[in-house]
Amino acid sequence: MIVLVPFILVLRQPDLGTALMLMILFGSMVLFVGVRWRAILGLVAVGLLLIPLGWNFLAEYQKRGC
Repeated sequence: MIVLVPFILVLRQPDLGTALMLMILFGSMVLFVGVRWRAILGLVAVGLLLIPLGWNFLAEYQKRGC
């Protein structure tokens, strides 16, 4: 995945906002290229399953929100 390396490097800064923007840009590119909906739904399902794991890596201020 071409976006995964920059995503991880930006996330290590830590700059969660920019990393999430990279994922949004990647998602929009996938939609415009014409990837099958089944593959997109599979990626979304995997992403949703990884949310609880990612929660453990957030800083305390990120978990609190504003």
